[in-house]
Amino acid sequence: MRKRYFIILPLFISLLPIMSLGADPKPQNEPKDPKIAYFFPAGGQRGTTFHMLAGGRQITKSNQVILSGKGVHARVIQDVLSLHINDPEERQLINKMYLEALGKMEGRRFIPRRQKPREESSDQKTAPEKKTSKPTEEYIMQKYPFMDLMRDPKLSDLEMIYYYYFSPRLERKPLEEALNRGVMLEITIDPDAEPGDRDLRLAGPAGITPPARFIVGTSREIIEIEPNDSLSEDPLSQNYRWKKATIAPNSIKESKPLKLPVTVNGQIHAGDIDYHQFKAQRGQKIVIEVLARHLRPYLADAVPGWFQPCIALYDPEGKKVEEAMFWRYEPDPVILADIEKEGVYTLKIQDSVFRGRDDFVYRINIGPFPMVTSVFPLGGKIGDPLKLNLKGWNLPSESLSLQTDKLKSGIQSVSQLNGKQLLKPILFEVGDLPEMMESEPNNELDQANECRGPIMINGRISDKNDADLFKFKCRKGGRLICDVMARTLNSPLDAKIELLNADGKLIAENDDRSGPKGPNIGLKTHHADPYLSVELPETGYYYIRLYDITRKGGEAFAYRLRISQQIPDFSVYCDPSGLFYKETVKPIKCHVIRKDGFEGEVRIRIANSDQFRIGNGLIPKGKNEGELKITALAGLKEGVHKVVLEASADIKGEVVTHSVMPADEYEQAFIWHHLLPAESMLIYKRIPRRPPKR
Repeated sequence: MRKRYFIILPLFISLLPIMSLGADPKPQNEPKDPKIAYFFPAGGQRGTTFHMLAGGRQITKSNQVILSGKGVHARVIQDVLSLHINDPEERQLINKMYLEALGKMEGRRFIPRRQKPREESSDQKTAPEKKTSKPTEEYIMQKYPFMDLMRDPKLSDLEMIYYYYFSPRLERKPLEEALNRGVMLEITIDPDAEPGDRDLRLAGPAGITPPARFIVGTSREIIEIEPNDSLSEDPLSQNYRWKKATIAPNSIKESKPLKLPVTVNGQIHAGDIDYHQFKAQRGQKIVIEVLARHLRPYLADAVPGWFQPCIALYDPEGKKVEEAMFWRYEPDPVILADIEKEGVYTLKIQDSVFRGRDDFVYRINIGPFPMVTSVFPLGGKIGDPLKLNLKGWNLPSESLSLQTDKLKSGIQSVSQLNGKQLLKPILFEVGDLPEMMESEPNNELDQANECRGPIMINGRISDKNDADLFKFKCRKGGRLICDVMARTLNSPLDAKIELLNADGKLIAENDDRSGPKGPNIGLKTHHADPYLSVELPETGYYYIRLYDITRKGGEAFAYRLRISQQIPDFSVYCDPSGLFYKETVKPIKCHVIRKDGFEGEVRIRIANSDQFRIGNGLIPKGKNEGELKITALAGLKEGVHKVVLEASADIKGEVVTHSVMPADEYEQAFIWHHLLPAESMLIYKRIPRRPPKR
């Protein structure tokens, strides 16, 4: 019965009509849009050229790689028709090619242990494909990833091939197309390329993919070489399959400890644990930062919905120093290690619930990197000088002075401090309201800081018992807005706000602003910043009390609190961020985020191109979603076209205009949908495919 249930349920779901606003049902036989499931490695160092394997759906035969920003160049060098060897003749030929190449390496003699083919159950067996001829070396180099390196291999190339084709990893289930096909890319990063995140897309006959995250790094990078699952000789390790296998040409047992700083690229496969060793000096402040969910935000068929890395650090004697599963509220862990003993340290990484798959890709930054752990204040008024006080590890300065007169209202980001790249950017916000600093003590009603609205208050919750109170006077019937920015600016504060009357009686409260209205924007699954909109019952004094609902605090628990009347505004997101032009372009869905009571209509137009038009670019009054259709004029050239959309609305007699943020809808843990912003909106008209140049 159980097998029938799992067969019938997907069949039932697949028969449900897929509807869009104002659109006809999607034909059942229409192929799915192309999508990058993962790529490995997920980034590289400036000034290097390397191969990168991309796996995904409908991405074979891609003929264009699109990267945001400048200084990174990429091209498709090979289609990958299979990531794993299922044919015994092909495996035999790969084995022969590997041994012949390895025999030419002086002083290296290694015979890989041949894997036994996995036995299939009766319901998994399929009829063998008929062959017209035996496979050739050229065919092998074109079909399988990294085999192209056999044309002129180095030892590191053979280690990579061993890892993918001969390492005795735990057996894996048959892979779906999203993980078993792809393309091999060649990436070149200029020495002066701007470090940080980039959007990478592939375009081909099936269309253009949503962006996947690619990182330009500044430190030396390495790729993990298996086997690296076990270090010790204890009895518990004897059952590991690595113990029963011949040691590969290179492994963690034979490798020298890593020199810091370094970025390690790896994958967690089924039942996999990876160990990495590095040498550290006494007195060093080592930062270990894992990027996993940051690279691959959501896995729709996994719980909690992403790869959840768990790391542990061991000292030279093998004693566990520290472990982590997260960094504050983020699922990617960080360890801040104050080195007390000189020697070789070992870092272990695995999935928290021992899952594994090709798309469980990670990057680990290890070294004395500068990392900011607290910022105060979290912003200031436009036009006034702003000094941010910083705390953290290995910082070249404990403050950042900024001129705000040329900044636009909203959230700002700084990624460098005194010329050094920060692991995590500094976020702050600037606006037009008057500013004030909270003053302690203000935990009780008779100690409340008195203020006059509209006002932006900068403060922080210093310890678990701290609660900040503010006193102000308002008139009856006025609409009061209390808006907190903390988690939005990378503060760990989980704030709650309470509105009290003059007698200290609770009138209204809020913990999280998230609710049934409006989409989730970005990666955060907990929208912890509170928001209150209250019509006041009488004229007089009122109090706002703000504290951390989890009863935590510290110098990092900063916030910005706006107390004002309504300031109506809006923002607009549209998805998808990549459109495929055939005879027409598919409709896009627009999401209007309405703020402080704004209910007016929103008009959308194309701001940068006369090649495209929008039909009826209007989101009616009170509506939060709408579908718009972009049409292309005759003679549209092949290739990628960048489109910039603008949204405008009349607010109190003034036309307010904002850029429309392109985004893509993702699902996490089956049910929650998120809009992930992209660098730009692109429309792709197919380019005839040409054979990739080697």
